[in-house]
Amino acid sequence: MKIKILFILLLAGSIFTACLNGSKKKDSQNSGTEISVNSNLKLKIYYFHLKDRSESCLNIESRIKELLETNYSEELQKGTIELIVLNANKYANKALVKKYEVENTALHLVYVGGGAENNYDLSVFALKYATEHPELFKKGLKDSIDKMLSL
Repeated sequence: MKIKILFILLLAGSIFTACLNGSKKKDSQNSGTEISVNSNLKLKIYYFHLKDRSESCLNIESRIKELLETNYSEELQKGTIELIVLNANKYANKALVKKYEVENTALHLVYVGGGAENNYDLSVFALKYATEHPELFKKGLKDSIDKMLSL
C-alpha cells in the first residue's frame, strides 16, 4: 500500500514538474521587441509553455482558446484581445521571458490600454485549476478578462 502511494506521489510530482521546471533558454515566433500598432488593442494574453509539454500545459492552452473562441470571438476579430502563445525555451522569446520573469509555464494578462501596461500573473491559478477544475478556471479567467476590458 505504501509503495502504491509513493508511486502515485512520484507520478504526480513528475507531471507537475514537467510544467514547472525548464531551462533558461528561450525563444518563439514573436520577439520581445514587438511594438503594438493596433489602436483597438486593450488586452494581451501571454501563455508561455516549455518545449516538453505535460497534460496540464496542454489543458491550459486549450481552455484559454475555448474560452476566447466562445466568449470573445468579436474582440479577437477586432483586435481588442490578442492571444500570444510562446515557447519559453526558444531564444527568440528571450526578451519577453525576461520581462515577465518566466521560468516555467506561465499565464499573463497584460492590459495595454491608455498607454500604460499592467501585468497580471495568473500562472499559479492556471496550473491549479485548468486540468482538475476546468469550469472554475474558465470562470476565473473570464472574470479577469471582463474586469480588464472594462478599464
